[in-house]
This record gives sequence, structure tokens and C-alpha cells, in this order.
Amino acid sequence: MQSVAIDGLSSGRSPVRPLPPLMGARVRPQRVAASGIALRLANILDGYVGQRLRQVHYTRRHCLMIRLPRSIARRTLGLGLGLLLSLLLAFALAADGWDKSAFAEPDGIADHVVISEVQTAGGTANDEFIELYNPTGSPIDISSWSIQYRGGGATTYSKKNFESGNSIPAHGFFLIAHADYDGSVTPDMSHSTFRLSATGGTVFLVNDQTKLTEDTDGGPTVVDKVAYGTGDYLRPEGTAFTPAPLASKSIERKAQSTSTKETMQMGDDASRGNGYDSDNNGQDFVLRDTPNPQNSSSPTEIPFGPPTAVALTAAPISIPADGISTATITATVQDAGGYVADGTVVTFATDLGILGSKTTAKTTTSGVATATLTSVITPGIATVKAQSDAKSDATAVFFSPPAPVENFKTEETSGGDYCVDAKPQADTVVCKSGPGTPVITVAKYTSNPGGVPSFSSIGKYIDVHIDSTSGVAEVEIRLYYSADEIKELVEEDLRLYWWNGTTWVQCSDSSASIAEDYIWAKIRTGTTPNLNQLMGTPFGAGSPPVPVGGVIVPVSKLELLAPWIGLAVVVSAIAVTLLIGGVRRASGIR
Repeated sequence: MQSVAIDGLSSGRSPVRPLPPLMGARVRPQRVAASGIALRLANILDGYVGQRLRQVHYTRRHCLMIRLPRSIARRTLGLGLGLLLSLLLAFALAADGWDKSAFAEPDGIADHVVISEVQTAGGTANDEFIELYNPTGSPIDISSWSIQYRGGGATTYSKKNFESGNSIPAHGFFLIAHADYDGSVTPDMSHSTFRLSATGGTVFLVNDQTKLTEDTDGGPTVVDKVAYGTGDYLRPEGTAFTPAPLASKSIERKAQSTSTKETMQMGDDASRGNGYDSDNNGQDFVLRDTPNPQNSSSPTEIPFGPPTAVALTAAPISIPADGISTATITATVQDAGGYVADGTVVTFATDLGILGSKTTAKTTTSGVATATLTSVITPGIATVKAQSDAKSDATAVFFSPPAPVENFKTEETSGGDYCVDAKPQADTVVCKSGPGTPVITVAKYTSNPGGVPSFSSIGKYIDVHIDSTSGVAEVEIRLYYSADEIKELVEEDLRLYWWNGTTWVQCSDSSASIAEDYIWAKIRTGTTPNLNQLMGTPFGAGSPPVPVGGVIVPVSKLELLAPWIGLAVVVSAIAVTLLIGGVRRASGIR
């Protein structure tokens, strides 16, 4: 197999690490659209080459790589194929509507050691340092590597080899300093091999100890390089960083693409490392007013990475079902070190209402992405989901009838038996069985959300919503009560009732668990209501009213026992009278 990487949209340079037998120009389409575009392009190329492509994939740097059979590659390599593939990629994108909103900046975090900060002079001309940063999650041995330098006006290279035992901790730093460096942070390695020019030069991090030449200073042994200032012999990635730092200032690599010198010194990016690498020195660095050298003993800094958690909220949680009211949906996305990088894509989706459409993609700023949900004119519950990479969360927004929602809980379930404990929010537990994984929402209304009840109510009204019935065998609703709430009712007769949109109907499979103080209803395909009707269904709780003299009145246990209590009082009075009479006769008292 041989590989062709498409260079139809960006120039790029060869990958730092050789990928034999891959060939290395790159394209960086957004991760959001990656799979669809790759498959579409693969299908187009299948027809062109007359056989199936062996592999279409994205490298760790999000570069589209297409592997062709060796025979095809040999016949078609060259400018002609490059232009053809570029056109085909453009056609594939155009077939998708060329939706630029489906694209987002790649995270740009390097997967290798980078040069993270450079100071060319401080209190003296030779008060200089070079700092390295390891953005990976493993320590890296650099004892067989070298740090090399070429001045902006020089034709030769200088080299300092790393020493035995030199390594960089995971997410840590390594400090290289001139012998005349007088900073307070102890260098991991000192040298007098070269001096950094104040006007311009290029620093090379090399994974062997062979001195570079003009033929090799862009080759696979160069792990990273940084050019600053001006000079005829600069060898930058992309363009050099300008201007060269003045004495007691430095240039520092960004933590993410949107980093500024303010956020790197005092803001959100200050503790997120220096891992951003777009292969353009002019874009990857900022100018620091106060240098910040760090060594292998300095605190580690976790770079921006893939999302590890998504938290979703809605404000307000209840809006009128009028077709114009809106709620703001906020997704807070975090990675292992804190907030994710700016530009991380979050996809919002809803099963009710409008988010621009049913699904919409947004990007984060400081870890937050927002979307606006508009209600519809039918009361119900919208289950809103947000997903970023493999992480997701869900919440609910209530398109309310006259009774507003007081509190609620929304939870994603897993396969098998699963219970959502919403007792703190709605005095309710909802359990489902079956392999399905619905999102369950349980809400508590402030008052009766339906018509006049046909039962003696305990004064509690809830709503239960599942976003999917697929794989769900049964849902059991348990509404808990207190003694005070049922003191006027017959506990054995307590049932759940549901509002069908017109009237309150007793649930067909419902009763009370007196020992555990809850009323339950089991909902299945053949019950009333059935599973498909749990799409925002109000429930009330109470007991059937008891007719007395043709009047519907609520009764308590005490009222039911009253006749027997009265009889017992009469019998007791007669017994006491007879006893007193017997005592008097025995005593001769008249």
C-alpha cells in the first residue's frame, strides 16, 4: 500500500514523525464533518480508480489520509492526481452544501514535545533560556536528543546535546539556559554552546544528535522549531514570530488558538500548558511582558483535550406553550484540565420545539455553548440533549399549560432496570425495565395542570416524560405522600390518575404501597395510559370520593369507625351501670 494525503485546501508541511509508507501533505477538514466527507470522497474515488479504497482515515492531527492500492498510486502520483483529488474534495464538500458551520478549528494541540518559551536577553545579553513543554500524558526521554540554533544572519548551526537522564514529565516542562542566565528558576540543563541573537534566529528541537544542515533542518528528525525576529536565514514553521522580544521579555507558545498574552499571563489559559501548534510560528506565540521560565520540577499543566463531561441547563425551565416564548439552553463542557478549548463543537437536539431546527451545532467560548429553544403551541415537555464528542447530557423545558412547573429532574438511563430518584424535586421515583435507554424527566406542578379532578386529591400533581419507548418494557411511577396529605382520605383506596387532555382518568394498573407510603402506577403497552402516552403526561393522586346521602364527600378512617366507636361507648355505659347496681345490692345500699 501507498498513501496520498490531499493538499487541496491548505499547504502544511511534512508530519514531524515519518509515516512510512505514507506521503505527507495534509488537509484539515473539521472533525464535525469528517466521517461524512471522508466516506463521500471515498465513494467518488472508488469510481475513479475502479476498485475499493483500502483505507480512508484521519490522523491524530485531523488530517485526511487516503490509502490507495500500490499499483494505483504508482500510476497516478503527481501533480495531476493532486489537482484531481483537490477538485474531488471540493465536489464532495459542495455535495454537502458547503456548510461552513459544520466545520470548526481543529484543537491544534501537539502530540509531541514543543518549544514553549524563549527569552533572548534579560538583565544581561546572555541571560537567556529556552523552555520545552510536553503536552502528552507520558514522560518523554530526551537524553539522546539535541537543541540546535541558527542565527537569523548565520549560515551555520550550533548544537547542544541533552544529557543522560534528561526527560520531561507528562504535561511538564524542561528548562535550558545559558551559563549566564540569572533567573530564579533552576535550569534542567545549562550550556555555553551558543547565544541567542536579539534580532532574530531559529531554535530547533531535534530527536537525534546529528548537526543539522539546510537539507535536513525541515526533515523528520526535527520535532519542533521556532523562528523569531528577522534575518535572511530564518527557518520558520510558516512565518516567523515578530517582533523579536526585547530584553527581559519573551515569546511564549499559546495554550489554544484564541490565547492572548493577557489570558496566558492572568486568564483562563495561564495554567493550561503551551500545547497549541498550527505549524505557524507567527500565529502560535504571544509576546510576554514578564517571562515565566518553568523546569521539570514546576507544577504540571494539562493541555486542552477532548471533552470529559457535559452539563446542560435551561433557563427558564418552564415557558408558555405559545409558539414564541424562548428558553436559553446552556452546555458547559469540560476536559481533564478544566474548560475545553474555544471552538469545541457542541450539538444540540430536541424532540419538541425549535432550535433553529431539531438539531443545531454550536461552538464553545470559555467552555460554554448556548442555543435558543422556541416553544410550540401544544403543551408538553421538550427533552433537550447536548453532545460533544462522546460526552452528552440532557435537560427538559416545559411548554406549560396554566399551571407552571415548580421543580424537575432529567436523567439519562442505561439498559436494564433503572430508577430515576426525583424525590427531592417531585416526591417521585420512576423506574423503567427493558434494554432501552430513554431520557426520563419527572416534574412537579405548582397546582392542578388539568380540569376539575373527579377524585379526592392529595394536592400533588406531577409530570412524567420519556423521550423514547424503544426497548422499554414497563415504567413504574411511585408518588410518595405524608400522613398529613392523606388524613382526609382512605389510604387503601389511593390511586394515580392521569390527564388525557380532556378529563382525569384513573390509571388502569395502580394501587398504594401503604408500608412504604407511596402510590404506584405501572405503565405498559396495554395499560391506561400506555407507554406512548408518556410524552409529557400530568398525573394526580387521590382516592375515589365516597357517596353519603347522595352527596360526594371525602371520608377518613375515623369516620368509618364512628358507628362502632359509638356502640362500644353504649355497651361500656351499660356495663358500668350494671356493675354499680350489683355493688349497691351486695352492700345493702338502697
